[in-house]
Amino acid sequence: MRTPHVFEGGLCAASAIGMLAVAGSTASADVVASFGFTELNANFDLDGMTGEGMFTAVGTLDSSGDVTRLGGMGGTALYNPGSVDGAPTSVLFEISVVNIDSVAKTAQGSGTFSISDADGDVLMGSFSGDWSGVGFGFTFYGGSGVDFEFDSSAGDGTWDGPSGGSFSTDFGVEQLIGAVSLLFQQPSTEFFSASFMDSSVQADGIMIIPAPGALALGGIGLSIAGVRRRR
Repeated sequence: MRTPHVFEGGLCAASAIGMLAVAGSTASADVVASFGFTELNANFDLDGMTGEGMFTAVGTLDSSGDVTRLGGMGGTALYNPGSVDGAPTSVLFEISVVNIDSVAKTAQGSGTFSISDADGDVLMGSFSGDWSGVGFGFTFYGGSGVDFEFDSSAGDGTWDGPSGGSFSTDFGVEQLIGAVSLLFQQPSTEFFSASFMDSSVQADGIMIIPAPGALALGGIGLSIAGVRRRR
């Protein structure tokens, strides 16, 4: 069975995850894009020999969300239910689950994600971070990376939502700093103690143009949820 909605109608993670720390006192950078999806379908495959596993979350006919360019000539590309079930508008997260501590309800993991628009442009990135149990069977993941990018090699350089809305993917740089978060409820209250299927997942992310020498990946209070609420 699928787990119930994590938050009805919400596209923001319940918990703030500060992934991008300002290292210089005067230098700064702007959050230039964000995404959020609900009702992704998650599976976890536990390797009984190693005690480690792989978590995947993919778009289904029930999934919905948006990809948004913030500020300036921004725009919001919409994904209504029925629009993210496979090519061309797919959503995929793949994250390892290692160093599992079922008592403390913690683990680490690195992974990749890809989101496609209606005509071949792809938002992708790799990241690393931490899993944590946050109560009532809910599990949270927060990760960050420095190689997020909008790849238009098979598209047209404009991010087109399958349900409407578009924006230019030209940010003046090849790569962006980014952070992602996922929130879901495990079928069992035991933290990653067994393989499972068909859990409903909420995913959010932000992208930032790095100011040279100004940003370091770290852990101070820049909330993905807060950024998306203020857009």
